[in-house]
Amino acid sequence: MPNLLQFELTGTGSTPYDPVMNANPLDELINQVLRNLPAGLQTLRTDVERNMRATLEAGLRHLDLVTRQEFEVQQQLLERAQLQLKVLEEKLASLETLINK
Repeated sequence: MPNLLQFELTGTGSTPYDPVMNANPLDELINQVLRNLPAGLQTLRTDVERNMRATLEAGLRHLDLVTRQEFEVQQQLLERAQLQLKVLEEKLASLETLINK
């Protein structure tokens, strides 16, 4: 049986975890742990699942996470700001050249 501390978010199969393919990685992780419970603990499956879900959700709430969509919006805003900065730097350089002549 694998060590429960060594589980990684791999989704199904041996391919790396892909959030697009796996809508809820928390469910996948819990299912992975539950599939690997020793036979004697299978009777406690519901309690293990409930407690594990509560613990993981509480831990995730304390992290400063954003959705992929929020991340992509911020990335686009940053790219736009960088482009505007580059344009302003070029204008400033040309104005400095005019002043120094």
